[in-house]
Amino acid sequence: MAQISINNKTEETELLKEYIIMEKDKLEEGRKTFKEDKEKYEKFKLDLQARSHETEEESARVQQKIE
Repeated sequence: MAQISINNKTEETELLKEYIIMEKDKLEEGRKTFKEDKEKYEKFKLDLQARSHETEEESARVQQKIE
């Protein structure tokens, strides 16, 4: 009986180890995706800021022409 219990616990431990490995892999994939999304967002934000600056300059030029 004791050996059966030990075997069951050993199997359970192995299953838990496999589960932990799978969860770590999912976490790493999530981190990678997050990092990629963050980089895309930063690029998008910088592009918007550049366009905003260009629009502001264009607006100032038009305002000067009007005056």
